[in-house]
Amino acid sequence: MGAKASPLHPGEEVGYLLTRTVEMMIQGQPTLTLHAGDSFLMLPRTPHNALDVGPEMGRMLSTSIVEVELPLSTFIG
Repeated sequence: MGAKASPLHPGEEVGYLLTRTVEMMIQGQPTLTLHAGDSFLMLPRTPHNALDVGPEMGRMLSTSIVEVELPLSTFIG
């Protein structure tokens, strides 16, 4: 994974890429290339990061499903 800190969530993250193209780097898996209209599911406590492909910023909508008492995200790296 890249030099940037990677978020991880105590619950599942469900996302949808609204615009452009991004590379999704997930620890222990091959890099995914996601295009506008693609969705993804991130398992709990899985370090991950996204990198824009091309000159413009990709936009995504995501929801994390976590227990009320837990933080939404923590960062590693």
